[in-house]
Amino acid sequence: MTRTLVIFRNDLRATDNPAVDEAVSAGSDGCIGLFIATPTQWASQDWGNPKAAFIRDCVDALRTDLSNRGIPLLYRESDDFSGVPAVIAEVAASHACTAVHANRDSGVDEARRDQRISEALANAGCSFHLHEGNSVLPVDAVRTGAGEPFKVFTPFRKKWQQLVAERGLP
Repeated sequence: MTRTLVIFRNDLRATDNPAVDEAVSAGSDGCIGLFIATPTQWASQDWGNPKAAFIRDCVDALRTDLSNRGIPLLYRESDDFSGVPAVIAEVAASHACTAVHANRDSGVDEARRDQRISEALANAGCSFHLHEGNSVLPVDAVRTGAGEPFKVFTPFRKKWQQLVAERGLP
């Protein structure tokens, strides 16, 4: 039996969400959602009260959407990204989850956070799976023939359109 945990960050939606879809498919013994607020991190990024209120409203709507699918949504807090791996590992352990799913974030701090999450979960015997759910194409998918980032927009646009068409995306 496998119970999965799906982490929500800036992808506060239950539909068209690869992490949710994969977690539900893999969770033969159920799936649990988790949102972790990071108020100190938000303040360091100059998030004001209106943005924080918007996030709370989105989390409430997500809770309703997930509940309609039989998925509970847990809410936890950590001052900043540094405490997030421990929170996730604790929730996964306390709910006997063997796999954790999330959509990849593209920021530098976010990538470091995900690396720490992966390490914390590996130490607890739990797997961590990242999915591409926050952009039309993965951030590093559009590259030159030499594998480098584009420096001029028009060739980038053409390559982007080619990749979108090849993948059958609208």
